[in-house]
Amino acid sequence: MYNIGQSSLLQLLQGYRHNGRLRAQLPAGIFGLQGGYVFIDMVQGSAVACNLVNAYGQLVLSGQEAMSLVSNMGVLNWVVVQEYIQTSPRLPAIRQNTSGYLPAISRSYIGQGSNPHPASNFVPQRLVNINSEILKRFPRHMKRVLVLVDGVRTVGKIAAILYPHEDHIREILIILRELEDLSVLTIKRS
Repeated sequence: MYNIGQSSLLQLLQGYRHNGRLRAQLPAGIFGLQGGYVFIDMVQGSAVACNLVNAYGQLVLSGQEAMSLVSNMGVLNWVVVQEYIQTSPRLPAIRQNTSGYLPAISRSYIGQGSNPHPASNFVPQRLVNINSEILKRFPRHMKRVLVLVDGVRTVGKIAAILYPHEDHIREILIILRELEDLSVLTIKRS
């Protein structure tokens, strides 16, 4: 975890030529939201994407506009949520996202032959036992994922069970991150 401002963080990671996705929780009140996150994708130490999402995982702002806003927020608690090794030599410019959702790390700058999603092999593991009465209090979308977390199944396997004909790893990761923030589980990154 890095507890520094965005510009200092980017300088630090540029020196290490970092590859991966960083996440920080947004302070309350940004865009009138009650929570949310900023995600920055780094390739070879350069920021290639910046996305602000609300607590439901919906994209609020992206691209250079999001980078500018984050740079004015001051110190945030940054966490590396995804790392990858292979990259292409050409880096895309920071671009505006118009999809409405936080994108998976783009295959255009993940090296050839890598998994469909860098986090598909991560293994979530419960930190606390949850009885059925407590489980009833969770929203349905969280319950569906939480009951499949057993410390053995990967994120990719959980997504395949819940959505056998579609690729929903990104949505499963958002739910797992919410549960991780609630200290219900941890995600083992391989």
